Amino acid sequence: MKRHLALLLFLINIWRVSTVRVCPEINNFEDGSMFKYLGELGVEEIRFQCSPNNYLSGPREIRCVNGSWSADPPVCQNVSRCSFIPQPEHGSFKREYIAKNGNMEVEFQCDEGYILDNRYDAAIRCDASMGFWSGPVPSCKLMTPCIPLSEPIHGSVNLKEGSMWEDPHAVIQFDCDDGYYRVGPESLTCNGTGFWNQMPPTCHEIIPCEAVSAPTNGHVVQLQSRDAGSHRVMFYCDEGYMMQGVDYNRCEKGVWLNEMPTCVVQANCPVPQPDPSVRMLPISKTYEDRSIISFICIKSAQIMSGSKRMYCKGGKWQGKMPVCNDRLCTQLTPPLFGSITTTDKSGFVKPGTVTTFACNEGLTFYGTTKRTCSVWGSYTYSRWSVCAYNVSCPNISNANASVKSARWSPVPYPEVLSTAQVKCNPGFNPTYNQYLTCEPGGKWSRQPRTCIERPKCPVHPPIMNGTLSATQTHVGQGIQVVCDDGYVLAGSSHIACRQRGKFGYWSLSPSCRKIPEVTESPELPELPSLETVVVPATGLNFVPPALPPLGGFAPPNLPLSPPE
Repeated sequence: MKRHLALLLFLINIWRVSTVRVCPEINNFEDGSMFKYLGELGVEEIRFQCSPNNYLSGPREIRCVNGSWSADPPVCQNVSRCSFIPQPEHGSFKREYIAKNGNMEVEFQCDEGYILDNRYDAAIRCDASMGFWSGPVPSCKLMTPCIPLSEPIHGSVNLKEGSMWEDPHAVIQFDCDDGYYRVGPESLTCNGTGFWNQMPPTCHEIIPCEAVSAPTNGHVVQLQSRDAGSHRVMFYCDEGYMMQGVDYNRCEKGVWLNEMPTCVVQANCPVPQPDPSVRMLPISKTYEDRSIISFICIKSAQIMSGSKRMYCKGGKWQGKMPVCNDRLCTQLTPPLFGSITTTDKSGFVKPGTVTTFACNEGLTFYGTTKRTCSVWGSYTYSRWSVCAYNVSCPNISNANASVKSARWSPVPYPEVLSTAQVKCNPGFNPTYNQYLTCEPGGKWSRQPRTCIERPKCPVHPPIMNGTLSATQTHVGQGIQVVCDDGYVLAGSSHIACRQRGKFGYWSLSPSCRKIPEVTESPELPELPSLETVVVPATGLNFVPPALPPLGGFAPPNLPLSPPE
């Protein structure tokens, strides 16, 4: 079964190659070369390449698609638009490079015994679009040996092994006498222009500092210094002792920069006794020097006052012991024509304090009569806390709108603080909802809206062989079209009523078309036998192998893959 399927795919591929449309022939490509090959599924492709001193303007590859090339063939343009540049005297071209944009870069080098003049760049670039070089051709000048240097005071200078004073690349080394140290480079190199690459060093006298001794109950370590003129030491204390002072010192010009430290008995800090509202971390029986402790509130809603961290230094804690306190609420003000009472008489509104509202005689309180201070320093939510006369807002009557209330009242009018929703009926503007609040005093928070009827579209004519859901509607609405049995809808099933000025009009109407009768499909031609296959395009007899390969078919003299 698998062999028959592979052979069938192979035959289909041969049929595609034989029936593909041929693209126009491309034979001439000036100042370059092209390579033709067959890509995937037997599609002909061409890759282009320009000759030296030319760059490609256009696509690097094109493909034959349905009898035409995917793009116009590229063109090779000459990059030699800049003027000819000669090789420098006593020099040559080191490297020539052409970028993809056509710009050519030339790098120069000098013959042995010569060096490039540092006033010019060693490489210049030609802009193919402008035709100018980025700079002049550098010159090569004869290398000049450097002037011999005299020995520094309290020091000596020697040629490196294999170097001579007459050598333009001579290397010299410097040494200082005993008791002196060098400030500057250890060696210098002649750069061939008669100058040394750096300034020569100098020798300075080593002024020793007084000898240091290890502190009592401690020891000192001599550190290696990069500079022979300085001396460095590091101090350490024995176990059970701590250092007072700087543990590092350096000698410069016979003077120690820091005072010598001392080692004293290490003093532990006492165990802290935090406030019951505070939790301390870590908890230990002893706290050695340089120990750090942290504090957090046991109740997350409380506020900490004091240090969140404390540091043990010299047997004393650095910082202030913290305390966690409750968050306080702001004092509420009594409503107009009313009063308040609180359960906490201390004057501070602590969490759990309940504030009760009351109105004067003859007035009614609207809102929450009791508000409690929470642990987060805020009260329970209440929008209204007012005292007003017991009045109601007028009834909202609108024949073109529906009115809903969030809180219904047994009386025919909505009570104070109720919310009403006004929504225009279909076919009336505006379409969004309006929310009104009955405020103290018997007035709505805003004027109830007026609903205006939208224009109507004219009566829609009937649809042949179809049915309409309606014949007339307002702007912004629509009607549906359903075709009869045996007919199919051509167009959208929804006809929208749209507005133009003060009038309405219908969108494009569909039509109902008769469904064509289904005829029997013609019989497919029989496939050729598996023994011999005749290719229509070439007329060649092809005998498939035992395991036919999958892939494209390649005509003679054309490779199956592009060059590397």
